[in-house]
Amino acid sequence: MITGGRGVRTTVRVAAACTAAALVLTACAGERVEGELQTEGDVAGLPVTHFESGLKENAPEPDLRAQGITDEDVDQLALASAADTTDYWDEVKPQDFDEPFEHVEELLSYNPETDSIDVCGANTSQLGMNAFYCPLNDMVAWDRGVLMPLLNDKFGPMAVTAVISHEYGHAVQTRLGEKAGIDDSTSTIVKEQQADCFMGAHMRWIAEGNSDYFELSTSDGLNEVLGALFMIRDPAGTDFTHDGAHGSGFDRTYAVQLGFEEGAARCADIDQAEAEERITEVPFRNAADRATQGEAPINMTTMGYVQRSLDAAFSGAGVEPPKLVEGDGTCNSGVSTPPVSFCEDANEVNMDMATLQEIGQPADLQADAPVRSRRTRGWAISRRSRRSRPGTCRASRRASVPRRQAPRRVCGRRAWWVRGPTTPTVRTGRGSTSPPVIWTRRSPS
Repeated sequence: MITGGRGVRTTVRVAAACTAAALVLTACAGERVEGELQTEGDVAGLPVTHFESGLKENAPEPDLRAQGITDEDVDQLALASAADTTDYWDEVKPQDFDEPFEHVEELLSYNPETDSIDVCGANTSQLGMNAFYCPLNDMVAWDRGVLMPLLNDKFGPMAVTAVISHEYGHAVQTRLGEKAGIDDSTSTIVKEQQADCFMGAHMRWIAEGNSDYFELSTSDGLNEVLGALFMIRDPAGTDFTHDGAHGSGFDRTYAVQLGFEEGAARCADIDQAEAEERITEVPFRNAADRATQGEAPINMTTMGYVQRSLDAAFSGAGVEPPKLVEGDGTCNSGVSTPPVSFCEDANEVNMDMATLQEIGQPADLQADAPVRSRRTRGWAISRRSRRSRPGTCRASRRASVPRRQAPRRVCGRRAWWVRGPTTPTVRTGRGSTSPPVIWTRRSPS
């Protein structure tokens, strides 16, 4: 898998990701594919699988309770994700870190449009498009009204699981402390990279068939996870050395890949030196960068930068790198996967630039956010996977303590809220070990 680096810094939107996909997937080599997809090769040692990812038909009822939980499918999906992540850490934390996993003490589901709950120094009415871990009271919380339906509809159910798993990653690093190199001076970017990496290790565990709740294919299912992390990225121009930085889309997906390939113990090794060596996120350097907000045009000049980057990546592999060429996105012979196809005979990536320009427009997350109403309740999972499960959990004012384990209290940490050009985001102060919010987005222009 491709690592981050300090080469060309020009921001390339979806087109670059499509080009990279054509290079990575060995099946992207020939004529149009019809029928059941069969892909040779492997994904970090696992076979390439093609099936619908999400909740299993026979998934058990989660043995967890959450304040504010509803019967909405997407809310039940988030609760099942919390239960599954708990199962993962129950198994892996003793193996990798020689200590048991003390369960997260509280879970909170909220709708920022209707709920007004004071939590972690703020109010849920201010926390639209958010999921977070609050070390103040050892809580994982999620926005069931806007964020979770948006992720589920845009990417699929495993995007919801990935977000919950990331937040549990912050809870785990809080518990690990010095075993993960976490103390009062640890930068936000290191904490976020670790949490993304922990999530990737959890996704590997699911893909290997260990989960009672979920199944994850290594093709579309894993793409759901990576696509969601690419969307939940810092705005262009963010400085990774600043508090609150989570990384570019490339930084975040790399951390997920690292965990998927090498496991949770490797994630705990991520430190400041590693971050400074490979994080790609840099601030705008001049007025021209600020004027374009880091967006590069999708054209052959920009693809030239991509070519230079790919040439450098292939230089250590001992093979001739493919050439990026403009065309109709198909191959003269073999398999075609327009709008971008790897043509094996010519060792070229043929790109339909006009189509890439259309699909490479920046996402308008505000416009994409679902409008909730009685008519749209519960559409999220059933619309995507047609595996709607009746919800039996009811709202509870009690802490979400797993019935099989006594609660653990995390005290002495403080958090405050910072207002700025983005939506409200939690920052933690000295004495805290984790920034609670993973989600940031640009304010409407």
